[in-house]
Amino acid sequence: MTFWTEHPLLYTLLKQDSRRLVLHPYIRDTLEKLGCKRIFDYGCGDGSLFDDWKIDLEEVCLFDTSEFMLDKAKEKYGERKKFSIVKDVESVPTNHFDGVVLSLVLMTIPSIREQQYIFQQIKRIKTTSGTCIVAVTHPCFHNYEFSTFKTEFVNGRSFEYLNQGQPYSVELTDKSKNVIVDFKDYHWPLATMINLIVSAGISIRKAVELNDKEIIEGNGFNPNFPPYLVFHCE
Repeated sequence: MTFWTEHPLLYTLLKQDSRRLVLHPYIRDTLEKLGCKRIFDYGCGDGSLFDDWKIDLEEVCLFDTSEFMLDKAKEKYGERKKFSIVKDVESVPTNHFDGVVLSLVLMTIPSIREQQYIFQQIKRIKTTSGTCIVAVTHPCFHNYEFSTFKTEFVNGRSFEYLNQGQPYSVELTDKSKNVIVDFKDYHWPLATMINLIVSAGISIRKAVELNDKEIIEGNGFNPNFPPYLVFHCE
């Protein structure tokens, strides 16, 4: 995850990408409907999920492996009541959070073992009846271009879908095209991600495929394929 530890600044400058326009509103709406009040964001980045949060919460805990990202989150939320920022997930209390978010994290991790560790920690810190939202870029559609991101496979490079952990280049932009970010993600087949969740003792309640904002508004960039896949887990 070299990009995230050495060159993360451009990522924080993205303001009009589909992550903010499509995925974040969906996650916020889901947690609100479920009545979640104590939320842990695993891989929070700069905390952008909470930038437009209008819900009254009891507690929000932010964690990321990138110190730069945590510093950015601290700039925004370090002085806010009910917000805490932790550098060590193992220090977080057990059976405490009724909402856990793991958004756009799995694709950044090159190791199955590290992913297993993440789900073990999620299982530990989540209440028995709590919800975990796991969001990824849709692994079935890496070779299609969407409104604000595309992979190198769009340019014709072939890849073996069942080849776990294959690195690939991603280009992420905002809608104004003023910011362009290039970085590496890792391909994990759908079955791999599902089995990781289930093997940790976490149940998948349902899966949702999300389209781009433009598609919702009737001006679809790529109307046939959803860029995001979201698992509702408990």
